[in-house]
Amino acid sequence: MTEIQNSADLKYYLIQGAPPRFLSIYMQKTIQFCDKNIELAIIGSSHFIYLENQFSEILSCHDFEVDEKNKIQIVKKADEKPVFFETKNLRYSFTMIIKMLNPIEFLNFEEFILHSNFTLKMAFLGTSAWTVVDAEEILPNKLRILTIHTYPENDSVVFTTSLIRSSFL
Repeated sequence: MTEIQNSADLKYYLIQGAPPRFLSIYMQKTIQFCDKNIELAIIGSSHFIYLENQFSEILSCHDFEVDEKNKIQIVKKADEKPVFFETKNLRYSFTMIIKMLNPIEFLNFEEFILHSNFTLKMAFLGTSAWTVVDAEEILPNKLRILTIHTYPENDSVVFTTSLIRSSFL
């Protein structure tokens, strides 16, 4: 049985290093960006992105503890405020938009997801809940990762955009 989740329960985590091992990974793909591996994953409660030897972005409906030394930024109630992070080698930004749809719009949006190609796409068993992760190199040193999360319990859709600009080149 699939757990009922709600977009209002989302939490955003930006941590140093790899994501916690206890996350339930349903789909995963490793892509290359500026000679670095980036892991994209759909997890039981949303998604994670891991930039090799750098950081992890996790969007989840579940709370979990993060060791203080690994914490970069945590938003316990994810909202539409942008997040920025910079090191000497990269710039990162994260934005999120939550859209409430009427039931017809939600069904039409589900059809759009069903018939579109994305890097990763998964419907959770027995529901109209989808998670989509799509990565695109928009410049030789700039990667855009879009995610879509649908929540049929309240006809909401969450869109996130993560931009990673590298100076590894």
